[in-house]
Amino acid sequence: MPIKPRHLTISKAIELRRKNPTKNRRTVNEVLKETRKKRYESWNYCDGGAHRYREIYKENLNNRPLNFLLEKLKIKDPQLMVLGPGHGYDNALFKKELHEFRVNIHIDTLGFSKTINQKLLEDKVIRKDYSPRISKAISFEHINPIEHPRLVKSILGKYHLVMGERSVGVYGASHAYALFQSSLLLAKRGRAYIDLQFNSPLKEILDVTRRMINSYNKTNNTNLKFLIKEIKETSGTNSKGNYTYIQIDRIE
Repeated sequence: MPIKPRHLTISKAIELRRKNPTKNRRTVNEVLKETRKKRYESWNYCDGGAHRYREIYKENLNNRPLNFLLEKLKIKDPQLMVLGPGHGYDNALFKKELHEFRVNIHIDTLGFSKTINQKLLEDKVIRKDYSPRISKAISFEHINPIEHPRLVKSILGKYHLVMGERSVGVYGASHAYALFQSSLLLAKRGRAYIDLQFNSPLKEILDVTRRMINSYNKTNNTNLKFLIKEIKETSGTNSKGNYTYIQIDRIE
């Protein structure tokens, strides 16, 4: 068996750069940079603890995820992706509540690094954690099919529900790209709820997201269609700017 070269040849590097031209134009994600430096993820209140379940699902979103699964989607084994899951206890409680309605939801997670409580994985409350180890921590907007083909193939177009609370819409370097990437995770008839913290005009962010989807369709010869809107009842301002939840529905 031939020995693999330790470094890319110049020709191979050029080839990969042509396939993935955005790599060298990426904005540095400062939160990811700090996480790598400290070698652990730190949170205050938003840690995926059990206390967050009521606040996210009941209060902030007023039971929208539950009602969507039970009243609109109406399938017994929906697939859920949680972006930035923290310890994962809040989503374990969501799974428990759905079980009372005889719905067996399958939960996958993806964050900067592995933070899910191991027992939730051992007990199969969380089915799969796609997060890398802290030494290879990666931001959501940097995931792409050239550098991460197995991951992209595993999660693309798979989920009936995507939850992003205090995650990609807050700590991502590009809000529009975070919404675009979240959209691509959805299966047909799927829905995403993304918590967004922003200072640019929201219309501009959503328009850029839609242009990204159109460009993706042209490049990949697909016809993905999404309805993207603000949930105005969740909107407000704080010391960091504006915040709201974005609802994304895949309609085709």
